[in-house]
Amino acid sequence: MSSTINFNPLPKQFTAYQYLTDNETTEILFGGSIGGGKSKLAVAYLIINCLQYPGTRYLLGRSELKNLKQTTLQSFFDNCKEWGLDEQYTFNKIDNIITWTNGSQIILKDLKQSPSDPNFISLGSAEYTAAVIDEASEISEQAYTVIKTRLRYKLNEYNLIPKLLICSNPSKGWLYSGFYKPSIEGTLPVHKKFIQSLPKDNHHLPTEYVNSLTPQNLGQGFYNTLVLGNWDYATTDFDLFDSDALMNSFYINSPTPSNHKYISIDPASTGKDSTVISVWFGYDCIKIVKLLKNDTLQVTEKVKELMNSYNVKITNVIIDKVGVGTGIYDLLKGCVGFVANASPLNGEPFQHLKSQLFFKFAQLINTGQIGLTDSTYRDDIIQQLEAHKRFNIEKDGRAEVTPKSVVKQMIGKSPDFADALVMRMYFEYKKASLPLWY
Repeated sequence: MSSTINFNPLPKQFTAYQYLTDNETTEILFGGSIGGGKSKLAVAYLIINCLQYPGTRYLLGRSELKNLKQTTLQSFFDNCKEWGLDEQYTFNKIDNIITWTNGSQIILKDLKQSPSDPNFISLGSAEYTAAVIDEASEISEQAYTVIKTRLRYKLNEYNLIPKLLICSNPSKGWLYSGFYKPSIEGTLPVHKKFIQSLPKDNHHLPTEYVNSLTPQNLGQGFYNTLVLGNWDYATTDFDLFDSDALMNSFYINSPTPSNHKYISIDPASTGKDSTVISVWFGYDCIKIVKLLKNDTLQVTEKVKELMNSYNVKITNVIIDKVGVGTGIYDLLKGCVGFVANASPLNGEPFQHLKSQLFFKFAQLINTGQIGLTDSTYRDDIIQQLEAHKRFNIEKDGRAEVTPKSVVKQMIGKSPDFADALVMRMYFEYKKASLPLWY
């Protein structure tokens, strides 16, 4: 190890680092909350190994590369500066490769499942000495499985064994069943380890930040999962969507007649977000279009094209008209303008219209009435919908869904797909004669 590195790990980080350097453990799940020191551990491990074993190669991945570059990569730069290592590496912004003067490399990878590469064949084109998965709850189990098969580069040369560091907040799915639950039950295989690190375990956190982590600021659901690290809390009454029902929605066709056709649009609010357009035949979402560029005319023309292709009336088109959406709304004369913070319809007890529509959408998902025929963006949709919980449900007796700002903090991006899909429910309130909330 280089003498210039002054890595003083927290107790939980030290335990994890021991597993990362032993001769038995091959997979470590570290985290379970925000502020537990996940990024610090990840970049320290990568830096130390790169310097200690010249010519080795490491994978650093997250669901979306842009989020990885905005978070963990910045932590890497900060640590290198702190440890006086800025002159010992270069970063190729085009190829997303960090190369050290001794030949070691850290390769940044986008681990999002792509329709053009559903089996992650692209990951199979390279070998790595070890790997770090950041925010692993965002990726599929298949990506995790494929990565494990690629960990063999120069292991024999340095007498090493494969190492996979997985960093994540609490979630259901493969992390829960593969690490957390077996750890609690005492059945976790010896080559796997789970270490939960909470904000209270990190004395480096600013006092103001720790004091802001309250149920009032985060909502009871996120407070329990992100601060208390309760992996089982996602199964309580604060869940809005039933996980099994949500998954099943991609394999069912709704019974609603297809002559009720709609288009719902969530325009990009910033250059980093995407515009999402969903086309509906009754309760079946048959088409989802994602536009990466925020161009008013481009979005407008695409909507008109879809209207013509699927014979959708302009009065059955709804768009979020706040901010950037205003221009598109003005060009699509006769469409419905959606305002998230508007008052709920029919005088129902919700904090605002957006919460009302989310609750209704969840009700129809959970009762098997919604069909998501276009499953191109299934993982994104599931992640974004499940990030929305019953938020501060007791406040003023009016139900509320998790605010967008909290969801973005949770998943690292704007919930564009969820917002576009949920707006479809507006038309159910307009045509219904009975209350639609539950």
